[in-house]
Amino acid sequence: RQDAGTRFGKQMGKASRKRKREHLEKQRPKDVYHFPGDGLRHVRPYVYEFRTNAKGRWLKRTILDVFTSEFGAYPNEYYEHAIISGRIRVNGDIVSPSYVLHNSDEIV
Repeated sequence: RQDAGTRFGKQMGKASRKRKREHLEKQRPKDVYHFPGDGLRHVRPYVYEFRTNAKGRWLKRTILDVFTSEFGAYPNEYYEHAIISGRIRVNGDIVSPSYVLHNSDEIV
């Protein structure tokens, strides 16, 4: 089990934790909760950007292949359209579904 201040066995400094916290705060809307009068707290819908780096098992595979095999919640056509339209990007760029993932690629 890792301690709260470690990541991959390395100690995270105060500056790293602060940057991470600030990044998360920028993405979180200010007025998240809604109280409609039913006594329950509801979270208002908001956009969240999922970011990840290419995993070792994804290298030398196409981005479409990775999404259809690793994230099976949607059909192949959905991911293909999302990649072509730019909703799924690699290193901030729109790529084709046949783009082959490389080490250090960031997928958003």
